[in-house]
Amino acid sequence: YSDPVAGTAGYALFLDGSYGVISPEACNRNDDFVHPCMEVAGLSEFTVAAWVRPNSTGNMTLAEKPGEWRIDIIVGRSVRIRFPKSGFDESLLFNGSASNWTHVAVTVNLLVLVLYENGISTGSISPSSYYNAASSGLPLYVGTSAIGLFNFSGAIDEFRIYERAISESEIVTAMKYPDPQVPDDLILRWNFDGMDATDSSGNFNDGTFTGALRWVPSTCGFGTRVVTNRNQDV
Repeated sequence: YSDPVAGTAGYALFLDGSYGVISPEACNRNDDFVHPCMEVAGLSEFTVAAWVRPNSTGNMTLAEKPGEWRIDIIVGRSVRIRFPKSGFDESLLFNGSASNWTHVAVTVNLLVLVLYENGISTGSISPSSYYNAASSGLPLYVGTSAIGLFNFSGAIDEFRIYERAISESEIVTAMKYPDPQVPDDLILRWNFDGMDATDSSGNFNDGTFTGALRWVPSTCGFGTRVVTNRNQDV
């Protein structure tokens, strides 16, 4: 591949559909990315959000926290969310198409799970009988499942995890503008602009790459520089 040139939103991570994964570089928290440092139990609510530009129409895993949750994308059909401990396995409408950038966000609390596409809710369902917030103690995977199947083919940018089910207006703001100040409940942010998976949330949750991947110009809608970090310098 030729060297990429920065696009209007910097760079994005490109996965070619073979095994390519982002996982913990080192665990400096009790439970890797999804749980606050001193918390043993899991999160009672959270948000996973990212810009995606899929190249395939098949079932692809965006991210998985083994034993807790998994989010798959089927282009033009659905986003599939699973809580394996309880058998929860539901799909919500996803209209995004191959080769186009779409912002995807899944918010979860004990009362409702909501899918947002480009900042607009496309469906919701109650997970109250199924969601188990207990920690699995296992690492986060992005771009593949924990068993190395359903590999993502395409580009991913601005991958984030919040320790709260954020609102629609907050999702729209996060989609359109760089953060003038990092939100307190943003616990992981990979913007993929520096040819690595440095965490710019201020929580030092850097990732490491494995497998077939590269960087491509990103035109996902906004620049990605963080102006102020809570716990580390820009």
